[in-house]
Amino acid sequence: MMTTTSPAELITQFQTKYSKKLLPRTEELIVLDQFATKSAFPQNQGAKTMRMFRQTAVTDATGVVEATEGVPPTDYQEITYEFIEATLKQYVIPYKFSDVLGLTEMFSTLIAIRENIAQKMALHADGIVRNLIAQPTTGVTTNKFYAGGITSFNGLVAADPATGALTIQDLLRAMTKLDLARAPKKNGEYFAVVSPQVAYDLMLDTKFFIPVNTYQDKTNVVKGEVGKWFNVRVVKTTAPFREAATNGTEGNYAGSGPIFTTIVLGDAAFGTPVMDGQSPYSPRIYINDKPDKTDPANQFTIVAAKSHWASAMLQEKWAATIRSKSTYQ
Repeated sequence: MMTTTSPAELITQFQTKYSKKLLPRTEELIVLDQFATKSAFPQNQGAKTMRMFRQTAVTDATGVVEATEGVPPTDYQEITYEFIEATLKQYVIPYKFSDVLGLTEMFSTLIAIRENIAQKMALHADGIVRNLIAQPTTGVTTNKFYAGGITSFNGLVAADPATGALTIQDLLRAMTKLDLARAPKKNGEYFAVVSPQVAYDLMLDTKFFIPVNTYQDKTNVVKGEVGKWFNVRVVKTTAPFREAATNGTEGNYAGSGPIFTTIVLGDAAFGTPVMDGQSPYSPRIYINDKPDKTDPANQFTIVAAKSHWASAMLQEKWAATIRSKSTYQ
């Protein structure tokens, strides 16, 4: 008779072996922070609002006159400034775990919390920037348009995916709009932030789209970059602005919606004033593991993080948004 592991007398000696190596988990690819104009907000200034200035644009040669020898000019020009204001807001995220868990855990709860904090705060900050830019009435309003020559949001809602898909011609239109607005370039180029589905549509155009792996010079490749067309580098994010295909809902974020907003950026289109040492992309973490009046026996630990920052459009004409559908199924 052959003995196996199944008899009741033997089965109790076998146990489950737990691996102490955690498997990889899903992480969002967020990229907008690398295109922000970051401005430090010093502490102890008696204010929460930052005002940023720029000279008004020079659009003509008014004031340049022919000089007459020995006759001084009498019509003097003036320098004027425009300003943008951003009021910092504070964001926090707390965690709490018991002392028993801390004494019996197989995986470090504290390390896991720190990793969660970093990812959650960065994703929250990215979402605020994304939503700011994509809003049709308060974000990018001048250079807002729709793929495939469609003229309205409702028209895009009614279009089939092939008609409403983003094309190289749409990138050309966005690039031309930024050129006409004299938007400054970053390292000589503009950047289009797209969803994976929209990247799929662009990459189908093998005649014009240049994949990143074929670049001769990869020195300035940024996080998420998948390729380029002419002066526009295409950068992929897994946290794009999406909307439902419902008439009249433009500007309402819908996490699984079939309408995607591509954001095409010149340099200094938006900014993120940050209180010194409190960036959401590198949050300050506080650990309270000492007994106090509310926890005299020191039965739990509180871990929290906070950031103090803001996001603002610095020059909305230096960004473009293109709403589209996708042929990806």
